[in-house]
Amino acid sequence: SGYILQSPESEQYRIGSRLVTLGRAVAENFDLTAIARDEMYALRDTLGQTVVLSRADTAGAVVLATLPGPEPIEIGVKPGAILSMHTTAQGKLVLAYGDAAQRDRVLASRLEMRTPRSITSPSALREELERVRRLGWAVAPGESLVGVNALAAPVFESGGHMVGAIALLGSIQFIEAEPSATQIRHVCLAAARISAQLGHAPRTTLDGR
Repeated sequence: SGYILQSPESEQYRIGSRLVTLGRAVAENFDLTAIARDEMYALRDTLGQTVVLSRADTAGAVVLATLPGPEPIEIGVKPGAILSMHTTAQGKLVLAYGDAAQRDRVLASRLEMRTPRSITSPSALREELERVRRLGWAVAPGESLVGVNALAAPVFESGGHMVGAIALLGSIQFIEAEPSATQIRHVCLAAARISAQLGHAPRTTLDGR
């Protein structure tokens, strides 16, 4: 009782408040790392670069897991690290798809310059976030660390809220400022498949454009 309700007038069914509450509880307590593990391995093995899974947070993007690539020189981030909102691909996704009030606070704050390529202008960051929403993915070539880039796509839960991101991380030699169509497609597909496991309907087209 309270899970599925039927209207006596139209005889149509609708989701009851108890089922909505149950769904929210599941969404809040899922293990994103366990759900994304297979996709992380598949992405790493397909593209040959480090894969990073992060959780969306009010402070930025919190790293949940890192899967190193096969290269002898490893580029990675530590689990538990909080990635900057404006100088990382994952952080840009949090801003682009997150709470508007949070986005406004960041845009009104001092944007730290981590490297000469860091975005420190609020207007430039606003334009970058619009681009991220339009494309459905984000990059940050040399913006947090010189010579390093990440390509990230958002992970959504059943209600359409962004809960995390999956990203490819590596040297700008291998992940260019404008990533290859193959890299974009595989990262976006991985994010869509993880989102689908959380009950979110994937995008109808995932060509990365």
